[in-house]
Amino acid sequence: MTAAHRIKPTSPRCRSARQPNPGRGSTYRRGYSVQTTGASSHIWPRVAATKQTTRYRLLRLGYYLGAATLISMLGIWKGFLLYWVVPYMTLFLLFLYIRSVAEHFGSMDYEEELGSTRTVIPYWWERLFFAPHNVNYHLEHHLFPGVPFYNLPKLSTALMRDETYRANAHITHGYSTGLLRECLAHTG
Repeated sequence: MTAAHRIKPTSPRCRSARQPNPGRGSTYRRGYSVQTTGASSHIWPRVAATKQTTRYRLLRLGYYLGAATLISMLGIWKGFLLYWVVPYMTLFLLFLYIRSVAEHFGSMDYEEELGSTRTVIPYWWERLFFAPHNVNYHLEHHLFPGVPFYNLPKLSTALMRDETYRANAHITHGYSTGLLRECLAHTG
C-alpha cells in the first residue's frame, strides 16, 4: 500500500506498531496494512501478512502436491527447473532489483513529493524486462495509488499538462541509460 506522501517507519508509540510484525524485508506498518520494500514483497505471497486458516494451508499444500504430481507424470522436471526455477532465482531477482532502484533510489529529493520516486520512460526492450504492467509510471502510482495499471499512461499524460508537475517531476529516460547515469553520478 502506498500513499501520495512520504512513508515513514511507524513510531513504536503507534498502536499499529505494537501489532505482530510478519517481518519480510524492510517493513513499514500503516494501520492494519503492511508496506514491504524490496524484492520480498513480490516473492512472498501477500497473505503472509494475514493469519492463514487451516483450510487455506491445506488448499495451498494440495496445489503444490498437484503441481508436483503433474510435473512428475509429464516427466518435465528438467524443463521446469531450467525454465522456471533458475530464471526466477537469477534473472528475475536482477530485474526486480534494477526496478526497485529505479523506483526509489538515486539522485532523488526525498523532501519533495514529486522527487521521492521517479517515472522511467523505457525503451521498447526495457519494457519487456523491467516494466510490465506500466510499473515504470511509479511517480504517478505514488501520487494516485487507486489508479489501475492500465490507466497510468493516461494519468501521466494528463499530469504532464500541468506546468508545476512537468517542471518538478522526476522523469528518467531509460533504465539502461538514464537510470544508470543518475545512479553513477551520485556514487563519486
